[in-house]
Amino acid sequence: MEPLLETRGSLVNSWNSLLIESISLDSWGQVIEASKGYSILSQSISEAISYSGQFSNQEKKELNISRKIIQDRAHILENTDFTQNSSENLDEIRSIILVLEQLKNEPNDTDQVDEMRQTKTSEMSKQIELPNRTELEEDVSDLLQQIPYNNESISTLQPEPIQERGMSYLSVRIEKIGLKDAQSLVDPSITICAKNRKGFNLSLPQSTPITGKRDVCYIWVDKTVHIQNSLNSLDKEGGIYFILQHYKQKVSKISTKCFSILELDEIEEGPIALEIYKKPVEYKKKKLSLLSVKPLYLHLTLHLTRSAEQ
Repeated sequence: MEPLLETRGSLVNSWNSLLIESISLDSWGQVIEASKGYSILSQSISEAISYSGQFSNQEKKELNISRKIIQDRAHILENTDFTQNSSENLDEIRSIILVLEQLKNEPNDTDQVDEMRQTKTSEMSKQIELPNRTELEEDVSDLLQQIPYNNESISTLQPEPIQERGMSYLSVRIEKIGLKDAQSLVDPSITICAKNRKGFNLSLPQSTPITGKRDVCYIWVDKTVHIQNSLNSLDKEGGIYFILQHYKQKVSKISTKCFSILELDEIEEGPIALEIYKKPVEYKKKKLSLLSVKPLYLHLTLHLTRSAEQ
């Protein structure tokens, strides 16, 4: 079963938003959060190239060029000393905003797309390799000014999706997660992924803002996540994953602490407590091990909505 992806327009919009946000964090020196955003974006583009029929072959080639540049930037940040943020390849990253802007406006007919874009391929590739520093930077600067710099900007939570008629949708209020070492984790946040049985993302992963609210055994999140897929389109053998990540000061990287799984047959209106499992994240669910023998859980409140038939 191939991963179900968002519509072309919403997918490109979500890529563009995440790219702009990651560039903003990168520019401010928030290398850990920027690297995380770039990695999520690279993975999503890779899945679209492999499984989506919404892009022409030529568009996929350009997306692959962009994906490699984004992936390289993530690797640079991961291997750069935390106090010295290298600007290497950042201009190439900025040029991808224009690539995505063009994809928003292209027609869906693949033959027409190929014909229109064939004459622009060489020029666009050169633009990515040798970005223009005039109009390009002015456009990027205008876009970046739209994003305020605070802890909330680290979040990649998305608004409620546009609902299809007759479909059911899920919003999840993440209340708190129980951990015996809750006090010791630095900059914890939770990434939410709707996965199919093979572990492919069914839509772009979302992350909560970093939270500092905690008590002896709990980290409080108090954020609502709107699952972008309708419940009807989710894989019954997949699930919705909640992955707790935190910043490891010794290695200057974000690390996975643990995860929980919301199974589709568990989804009903109201509160629910999910078991918490040890890393690594196990998408095939064959080797799940509880993080602790203590009765500590991920506490959620589920809210279901159903759009009208007409």
